[in-house]
Amino acid sequence: MGREPFGLVKPGDNDLQAHERPKFMNSKILYTHDPIVNTYTTYGILFSIMHDRMWPWIFNNFIQIRYAPAWGMYVFDNHRLLLSDCPYIAYYCFPQSLIISKWNKSLKQLIIDSVNSDFYLFLFADRYYIPKSDCYLKEHNPHEIFIFGYDLEKEIVYAADNLEYGKFIQIKCTFQELENGYWSVKGKYTLLTDVRLLKPKDDITCDFDLEQVLLSLDSYLNSKRTVDVSEDQKCDFGFDSFRRIFEDLSNLSAGEDYIDIRPFHLFYEHKLLMDMRVKYLVQNGYLPGGISLTESFSTLKDDYLSLRNLIVKYDVKKDPKLVSRITNKFQQNIMVEKSLIANLIQAIIQSG
Repeated sequence: MGREPFGLVKPGDNDLQAHERPKFMNSKILYTHDPIVNTYTTYGILFSIMHDRMWPWIFNNFIQIRYAPAWGMYVFDNHRLLLSDCPYIAYYCFPQSLIISKWNKSLKQLIIDSVNSDFYLFLFADRYYIPKSDCYLKEHNPHEIFIFGYDLEKEIVYAADNLEYGKFIQIKCTFQELENGYWSVKGKYTLLTDVRLLKPKDDITCDFDLEQVLLSLDSYLNSKRTVDVSEDQKCDFGFDSFRRIFEDLSNLSAGEDYIDIRPFHLFYEHKLLMDMRVKYLVQNGYLPGGISLTESFSTLKDDYLSLRNLIVKYDVKKDPKLVSRITNKFQQNIMVEKSLIANLIQAIIQSG
């Protein structure tokens, strides 16, 4: 079976094995593990460095889905805040002016100092300069990238990003390539030029919040709007947002266009987490007698995986007949999911 475009990172090169070396050596790689959620770079980062104590917080969140038209993206709710607001991660944002004044415009030295102090880095770089990217030496495309190590003898940085047909993979690039990629990014928004430093916290615990889960499930099912502190665009929420997918499918040119796989992989990962969440509810006594629900959500997860794989098949073969299969399967999945979410809400209320 061929390698799928999305999935877990499978380290193969010994240089990319997750381990940590003593400080102030010529090389150091911070710990990472396979991220089970990785549709976007920020999710891949979070799930790459998380520890098991984070699961209650994960289950409290990642329920509502929104479509952000300005980004053209389906995302988990509070997409931009999931890293910065995670209670288990220390998050610091450095403006580019500080890198210029304090590190003499050397991204390399900032990376060395940060990694030596056990900080991961998260920044934007132009993929034109980043190997493994489809844009490499072809077109300019500023995008997030995750830095978790370096090697001074080889003059390389260890990084990860959604580079291989959207798959979150680990790569090696030279310091110079990353410097070129970072300093070439221009824009009026500091979001593109700031460098973020991340470090997991060892002294934080977060309780599972059943009321928050219940409210989020209701918002997802009934497409209720999330009130943002700063609303920069009007988003669609929950099941109502999926209508855009059907519009895109109906507008496909015969065999000419490709289907963006990212929404369908996000929907699959959403169901993957929902399956884990329901099992957590049952195992921890929040949902007595909920075995049948766990089985149903597990089946739903598999159905969304099959749907995502149909997208892959269409993008490879461009067979117009697959469009109707995709549309019908998506409609069927949504109908089943709505019923299961409603049943889950009712079961939680009755168990309380």
